[in-house]
Amino acid sequence: MKRIFLALVLFALFAGVSFAEKPMKMDMKKDMKINMPAMKKIEVDGYTVEYNLMTMMEHHQMMQKMKMDISKMEMDMKASHHLSLKISDSKSKKEIKDAVVKLKAIAPDKTSQELWVKWNDMMKHYGCDLRISDRGKYGIIILFKTADEKKHIVKFWEDIK
Repeated sequence: MKRIFLALVLFALFAGVSFAEKPMKMDMKKDMKINMPAMKKIEVDGYTVEYNLMTMMEHHQMMQKMKMDISKMEMDMKASHHLSLKISDSKSKKEIKDAVVKLKAIAPDKTSQELWVKWNDMMKHYGCDLRISDRGKYGIIILFKTADEKKHIVKFWEDIK
């Protein structure tokens, strides 16, 4: 019994040392493709805007699958949904990381919320948390200003079931 215990302890010790020697690498693009639902695309003013709206539960599950510590992320604890947003130049496909982005979500009852959408360098997208309480069609308006100080507007409807 002592030998089995000793063998297990030694195995755990050497496995830990072996693991510690190799830095953990995370392939964010691969993880995003595996864990993140397909993004919808809209073309506007020479830019491609890709977005995905998911419930916070789906977002948390995706983050856990990616082995991310959600306790360190800035989140609205009352939010029900998370919006992921990517902006890229349509011709060069270069990601736009320095845009100033604001979102307005209009509920079926005509109430609205306005949010600043922040770039998350680790996740490689802009993101914000929304408070969506009713089912129905939500109007989403995204205003983004690029480095050249030009403003661009994206509008779409999202059906919450």
